[in-house]
Amino acid sequence: MMLAAWRNRFIIIFKLGFCFVLLFLLYQKLDVKKIFPIVHTANYTLLSFCFLLLFVNSMLSALKWKILLEADGVFLSFFFLLRSYMIGSFMNLFLPSNIGGDVVRVYQVAKESRNAVKSLASVFMDRASGFVALAFIGFMASLRARQLIENQKLICFLFTVFAVILAAFFAILHPSIQKCADGLLQKLSLIKVRELFQRFIQSLQVYKKNPRLMGKIFIIAFLFQGLVIWIVYLYSRALHYETAFHWFVMFIPIISIIESIPLTPFSLGTRDWSYVLFFTLAGLTIEQAEGLALTYLFMTLIYVASTGLFFLFFMKKKEKV
Repeated sequence: MMLAAWRNRFIIIFKLGFCFVLLFLLYQKLDVKKIFPIVHTANYTLLSFCFLLLFVNSMLSALKWKILLEADGVFLSFFFLLRSYMIGSFMNLFLPSNIGGDVVRVYQVAKESRNAVKSLASVFMDRASGFVALAFIGFMASLRARQLIENQKLICFLFTVFAVILAAFFAILHPSIQKCADGLLQKLSLIKVRELFQRFIQSLQVYKKNPRLMGKIFIIAFLFQGLVIWIVYLYSRALHYETAFHWFVMFIPIISIIESIPLTPFSLGTRDWSYVLFFTLAGLTIEQAEGLALTYLFMTLIYVASTGLFFLFFMKKKEKV
């Protein structure tokens, strides 16, 4: 227990330190005074509209989650799942890992349905379908990027990342990979873990054997990811940038994937560098790219905090009635 506690503390300290170093190095390169006018003169009416679009995306996520659970025999209300999704997103602000919100979602559904494995499988497929949609969009965009970006090594890197994600998803669903994992757990004599793994695979098979279900899931996943790209594009328009939409289609998928790697708290630093490294290729200055990253950060924080607190308060109030 002591060793695990020290390890967790070390990880948190490392993430905070890495975040500080990334931000320090970035802000050495830019003129902070140029960022404030960019944000100050933003079109707040357009940003308010983006706030509404963020909620639409949350509802899409809850709908996809509901479809997955019902396919596996778990029936919960849309409102309960939306509330769980928003609370999970809110808890992500405070938990050390970027997947902490998913843990909250799994716990809440498992508590309600009394089936932790099915809850875990649904959240896993929810996440995985989102990554596949991102990877496919990025994969197709990287083909187009060859005509727009001179750095062919960067194009090859993007192409490879997206191809690996797509291959990994289909590998996880392949029976031979699942048998290898099951055999490894058997050799390690992890009986309880093996039983849970087998039940988890059974849930995945329910999804896999239902093409109509998978079609619905991926349509929603593509709508969600497409809306994310459009929202960031609208952020840029609110900041009065003239950057073409195709740059966002190319760069937001890879930035989203980088953000999902739990290197720093709430992806601070890694997100900033990603926006600067990619969007300067689209003609933005370092200050403009960081202004876009900060707009994304603040809009997300305001949205997640306000909606998360609302649903937490509403749930508490409802429980008292």
